Amino acid sequence: RQDPAGLEYQPSHLLSTRETVVGQGDYPAIVQDYFTGDLAKVQLVYLIREDEVIIVDIWAVNSAAFTEFAGELAALLASMRLEATP
Repeated sequence: RQDPAGLEYQPSHLLSTRETVVGQGDYPAIVQDYFTGDLAKVQLVYLIREDEVIIVDIWAVNSAAFTEFAGELAALLASMRLEATP
């Protein structure tokens, strides 16, 4: 899977994701919803500005969902940071 910044990652526990671009202009927000079945468990909102990724919000349906996917989110955020670093 590849996001608009060209970053590749494979969530291991999540069954599906939905990505939406919100806004216009140079730096629209990217919203990624992570699902298990029909229930959105975790949402990540970020901007890509030139060569940096700016995390706007991380939301989870509850603390158990956040804990369950914390490792995957940490790996995703680390890969974004590495890719954005020149």
